[in-house]
Amino acid sequence: MRTLRGSSVEWTARTEEVPLRELIAVPVDVGKSSAMVMACDFTGRVLLSAVEFPLTRAGVGQMLARVQAAVPAGAQLVRVGVEAAGHYHRPLTTVGVWPDGWQVVELNPAHVSAQRRVNGQRGVKTDRVDLVAIADLLLAGRGSPVIACEEPLIELAAWVAHRRRRGEVRTATKNQLLTQLDRAFPALSLALADVLGTKVGRLVAAHFADPARLARLGPGRFREFAARRGVKVNRQVAARLVEAARTALPTAEAGIARQILQADFALLCDLEAQIA
Repeated sequence: MRTLRGSSVEWTARTEEVPLRELIAVPVDVGKSSAMVMACDFTGRVLLSAVEFPLTRAGVGQMLARVQAAVPAGAQLVRVGVEAAGHYHRPLTTVGVWPDGWQVVELNPAHVSAQRRVNGQRGVKTDRVDLVAIADLLLAGRGSPVIACEEPLIELAAWVAHRRRRGEVRTATKNQLLTQLDRAFPALSLALADVLGTKVGRLVAAHFADPARLARLGPGRFREFAARRGVKVNRQVAARLVEAARTALPTAEAGIARQILQADFALLCDLEAQIA
């Protein structure tokens, strides 16, 4: 019979002939510097009451000794469920932490939260409540198997995540920069559809957040200013920008907005250099 890997169908196929007392669930709720664990069989009988342990080598070692002592000698399968908690749960899903032959799965926090609601504890979030919810999910065959990856894949995943986070920060910085620019030079977006996507738009954002300065310069001198910095601006665009500067109506926060804008622009340039 063909089964889907990691699905409840596969879980059922692996355990349908095994007595429930020989199937063991070990739910783990992870915090920043400590975690809590318990153990029960699939009849619901508690083998090890909830116990907290520090996330240190000694703490994990002591926890494993207690869990192993609580697991019956005839256990056919031990299923460990670790709720994902940012990066804090990673030490407990590393290869070699749990005994050979134990199945380790990672549980989505949203699924744990949903199970709490099913258990009638929607507004209650404690480690012990979460342990019960995680245990229920393990009994139902939920969870994604933790797969051991080679070092190159681990390194690649880390760099991809790092780049994604930098991209998210860049997007947030651009949005904040445009907000400050709207306060200092509110008519600029009417003259340029994409301020930060064009060289001339970035030039204006960096040097002419004060529209009065651009208005005094005029189209001709602005084109010369841009040319000295390697930006070619045609007459129509220059005239449109200067006209926007002359008709701009800055807000009362324009002064502080320009200061924040300069800081944001420098940060944006640094982020783009890192991502490139």
